[in-house]
Amino acid sequence: MIRLRRSRGLEQRRSRDSVFLLGEWTFDMQSEILTCSEDCHKLFAIPNTASVVPQTIMQSVHPNDEELVKTWWKLVGAGNFIDGITFRIINDGERYLYSELDYKIGDDGQIVSVSGKTRDVTDLMTEDELLPSTADVDNDSTDSYSSIHIDRDLRIVKVSPMAEQLFGWTEQELRLQMPIQLIPALHWEAMQSIYETVLADGGFIRVETMRIHKNGIPVQVGVTLYPVHDLEGGITGVVARYSKSFANNESSTAMLSTMERGLQALVENSFDVCMILSKEYDMNYVTHAITNVLGYSAQEFISLGLGHVIHPEDVTGYLSVCHQAVHQASSQHTCVARFKHKNGEWRYCSTRIRYLTAFYSTEGIIVNFHDVTESRRAEELMKHMTFHDSLTSLPNRKHLEERLQLLIGIHRQREEKLAVLRLDINRFKYINSSLGRTTGDHLIRDVADALRQLVPTDCVVSRTGENEFSMVVPYVHNMSDVLQFARQVVDSFDTPFQIGDYALAITCNVGISTFPEDGENTEALLKTADMALHDAQLRGVNQIELYSQSLDAKAYKEFTLSNDFKNAINEEQFVIYFQPRVAADTRSIVAAEALIRWQHPEWGLVSPGEFLYLAEQTGSIVLIGQWVLRQVCHHLQQWKQQGQKTLKVSVNFSAQQLKDPNTVETVKTILHEYGIEPALIEIEITETSILPNDPAIINSIRVLRNMGIGIYFDDFGTGYSSLSWLYQFELDGIKLDKMFMSHIPDSPVPAQIVSSVMKLAHSLNLTVVAEGIETNKQLEFLSNLQCEEIQGYLFSRPLPAEEFTKLLQRGEISVRTGDNSAGMDKERRRFFRVELQYPIKGKMTVSKIKSKQLNVGYSPVLVYDIGPGGLRVLTDLKLPIGGDLELEFKVQVLGEELQQSGYVVWKQEYSQELFQYGVEFETDETARERLVRLFDELDRVTRSELDIPGTHFYSGTVDTFFKK
Repeated sequence: MIRLRRSRGLEQRRSRDSVFLLGEWTFDMQSEILTCSEDCHKLFAIPNTASVVPQTIMQSVHPNDEELVKTWWKLVGAGNFIDGITFRIINDGERYLYSELDYKIGDDGQIVSVSGKTRDVTDLMTEDELLPSTADVDNDSTDSYSSIHIDRDLRIVKVSPMAEQLFGWTEQELRLQMPIQLIPALHWEAMQSIYETVLADGGFIRVETMRIHKNGIPVQVGVTLYPVHDLEGGITGVVARYSKSFANNESSTAMLSTMERGLQALVENSFDVCMILSKEYDMNYVTHAITNVLGYSAQEFISLGLGHVIHPEDVTGYLSVCHQAVHQASSQHTCVARFKHKNGEWRYCSTRIRYLTAFYSTEGIIVNFHDVTESRRAEELMKHMTFHDSLTSLPNRKHLEERLQLLIGIHRQREEKLAVLRLDINRFKYINSSLGRTTGDHLIRDVADALRQLVPTDCVVSRTGENEFSMVVPYVHNMSDVLQFARQVVDSFDTPFQIGDYALAITCNVGISTFPEDGENTEALLKTADMALHDAQLRGVNQIELYSQSLDAKAYKEFTLSNDFKNAINEEQFVIYFQPRVAADTRSIVAAEALIRWQHPEWGLVSPGEFLYLAEQTGSIVLIGQWVLRQVCHHLQQWKQQGQKTLKVSVNFSAQQLKDPNTVETVKTILHEYGIEPALIEIEITETSILPNDPAIINSIRVLRNMGIGIYFDDFGTGYSSLSWLYQFELDGIKLDKMFMSHIPDSPVPAQIVSSVMKLAHSLNLTVVAEGIETNKQLEFLSNLQCEEIQGYLFSRPLPAEEFTKLLQRGEISVRTGDNSAGMDKERRRFFRVELQYPIKGKMTVSKIKSKQLNVGYSPVLVYDIGPGGLRVLTDLKLPIGGDLELEFKVQVLGEELQQSGYVVWKQEYSQELFQYGVEFETDETARERLVRLFDELDRVTRSELDIPGTHFYSGTVDTFFKK
């Protein structure tokens, strides 16, 4: 609320006014409740016990003035500002009361309440203020006063000489004119209503108000209004009798002149600038204090205009405040804006803006401002110190918490995810103690600078501990992006930090939490990120740990593989497997494909499809490719020394290897080192990974083939340029992708494609190798098409080097009869299983790895049989056999959600991407008895009923289920 204090009327003219403050009252415009003081009760002769309403007050008003007072009250209620009024009451005779008014204004500019201080001024009224007698009016004795006569049409018919002197207008100039020239526009409608009320009902009222002199200067006056009667008593007009203002006497004028000179000196030497703007925001006036504040003379400042002295970023907001001031004339507005000093520096200025209407002696936008630059800078410095780290100038923990709280609110509203990363520098205390705190501080600053450059602009990075930094990543759509970013941060520390004479090689660890899965407020997210960081520290150095249920088991495996990949290279955890290629006609081994595997300490044997993309991302694919070639040459050398049959071995080359300018020379060196003929090596190139117009790749392929190395296109037919490759290069062969093999011979379209590709390849003298062959029907179909070589599980899975060597020693290979792991498991079961017509949809997660408790989400699975002792499950997650890895399952059976832990006792590859496992439950006897009862009932229901309630069966295709 804004309080608006208007003119004090009689109080400004009488030093003894306080003696007559007899009553105070307040009227609330919304509730229409009138509150009166005890003195008001006495003043209006109302008993203290009586409730007071406006009608109660009106009972005391002189009957002749009642309508005028009502009109005044209506004008106030309509939002008209009227200063003090004087009216008559009947209280032990006729008395004159004066009320000084005070208005409370709401934010919408409307009057909220009116307060009054009412006093009895009967004994203070001068002759020209009192209601004259009828004789005085009729004898036209009003010439002795400052008075103006107005007829029933509100036209001026007479102006007394004293009124001419008071307002500067002659009677001739005003005669038959409405008194609009004399009355400020703001007051005209209110005064018109009062005139009309006097004309209609008579009465007496005195109003403290403003009138306009002919020279345009407002004059504060008191005007007494009363009617003029004809001989029959009818009202013919209104007399407005004016009292001179206190400011018009000579002594006051002299005093004001002295005050004005002092005020001018004060203004010109002040550091507070006052300027007046027009409603169009043009500068009309500015005090000379502008020189003290901004260095300009007043004339220079006015000539520049606001657009050139206010900072471009602040102009719109500044003019907006001016606009508000114009449309809310009763209130004051403030803002801080930057003004340009004459020396070119931008100075912050605190500004107060108010619009003055013609009611005042000056009309326009009044602006007062003073320089607050130094205090502003001090505030900003204090704020910066409060929210930033003094060593690195990064945001501190307080800043992080406030920013994180804000981001959580935004992400909750938009249903988005965000991630919190906590990074800890290892062995920092040792650096401080051994090399000194100065070196340690320098290191922290360099780490902060490195993070600034690495962290995206929409992320928050802060220093939250001596050797700890925190980051917030907003709008997370894929957790793999967060993990990749975390890995980039960790890998950025591979390069030592040069601090003076020391090259400091440091390591770190990172813990990650996500909103909303790991916490829905700042405290919870920071806590779970700290817990994840602690787990990362327990694992070693340069480790990333995720505290999140937002990742399911499969995604968690991808995360841990990414986290452990660098260690796999350093600790030589990779091994080589060989899968034989068999001649379709003789069923003899003629070649083999070398396949890399990762022997992960927790996840067991990891296939290349799960980690080679990491090698490409980290740039280590070239080194891994060289390692594979060395291993192949090593085994070829051993087999030759053992007198084994000579055969070719193919290795996979990536696009990065072929683009590496040293690849050709490296291949030559390795072959020479082991004494291997180039003709024994074949290179497989996946056409989907390279472009045919890359000159570096084209050159490498041609040089290698000219050396005698065979070139095969792997996964032929899956890319967009298969025929283009056949045209550009002299190849030795192609390998048909398993995607086609899985559908032959039963599906006509794939069968026709394979047949056509086979004919094309033979016409170009290319050897065709069919991959992924698993059935005798596929073998027979391909043999009829004269396919040269077969590779697939029908003959052999990929084998470790030792087992493959034994296979070579046997000298023969036959069609595999199948894996009886499931049958062997069935033979050693101690408890019955319920065989299901359709699999049950369930969920699986990894709850523990080598006694380490995990907290990850669930992946979908299909359960094919289940019982008190375990279950058989199909999943797209590759898992090791044994008790190192504990699984947890959730399956709904007959309306009851079963949650049970267990471990893998056997596994079988269902397809290239799906795996079937036998799981044995871990449970006590009490829980097992409950399971026996549950599955007994399930077995009974499945035998007797087609529709089994409370159990989610799946009758669609397996591929569709796992692609969802």
